Amino acid sequence: MVAVPEPVKKVFEAFPLVEQMPVSSATPGKSAQLEQRKYYFTQTSETKDLNNDEKFTLGIHNVIEFEGRYIPTDPVSLSQALILCFRNGLKLPTNTSTSPTNGAHSDHAMLTLSYVASPDNELPILIEDTGSRIIRTGTMVNQILSNKYFDKDIKGLYLNQFLDERLYDMWVLCMLTEHENLQVQSYWNQTFSDMIGSDMELSKLFQDMTHWSGFRIRHAHLFNQLKTSTGDFWSRSNRKLLKNYYLTEVERIQKKLPILVQSVVEHPILKLKLASYIVIFDTLLSETRIGQVFHESDDLVDARKIILSY
Repeated sequence: MVAVPEPVKKVFEAFPLVEQMPVSSATPGKSAQLEQRKYYFTQTSETKDLNNDEKFTLGIHNVIEFEGRYIPTDPVSLSQALILCFRNGLKLPTNTSTSPTNGAHSDHAMLTLSYVASPDNELPILIEDTGSRIIRTGTMVNQILSNKYFDKDIKGLYLNQFLDERLYDMWVLCMLTEHENLQVQSYWNQTFSDMIGSDMELSKLFQDMTHWSGFRIRHAHLFNQLKTSTGDFWSRSNRKLLKNYYLTEVERIQKKLPILVQSVVEHPILKLKLASYIVIFDTLLSETRIGQVFHESDDLVDARKIILSY
């Protein structure tokens, strides 16, 4: 055994090691700010009983009010919020359920965040507190759902992948190519949206968005690597490729939509996912080409009913 040098030994004898309890970094001010960004799910008679220390928080970009309910501003976060409601007997947050003093207030919530707070630089994330904290990325949650509901259902697996990739890619393409028609800041939480004040910052946001959920991997042919590597995301060649592909995809989705609606009617998870896309496209992207497709769809009313049933 190596002998401890005498000077070091004297220091440790004078100041022995003491095990300290963890110190919380939260302050009353920080806790109040955090609480302002929380939207609590509503309890029902069917809400599952969890242990007192078990709760979950869905980290999302932002919320809008939708006929008395608060819903996330992107389709993936909305679908995951609805699936959490479906699996746990909850309802979406409302004006009353967000108050901690209200009897309908559950321990589970949505929390608006900046996507840079996520482990993989994208939202949503699911934060599970079960005595210890577990953070699951949106990709991880989608994989868990796929394994649980579609492991032995080939048709369901295909439809689920279509929603998670093709419709998701439509949302990204729409944001990238028709952002002039959108109030972009409304999609993100207030603290982050206040930072989006220049074309350079918007370009950085949209460039990050192309990496979300494997979008750029699936569509590498749409990006000029020499341009994107230098940060010139909005090069003319990139914009032209993206726009042309987007317009082609709008036509394809328009043709597939009636069949898609009929195909998911028997599966609750797929219905919730599709309804989320229909409502977000119609509500927040109504001035865009893809938004007009969904606005004119005969299935819009049914999609709104599904959302309002939660």
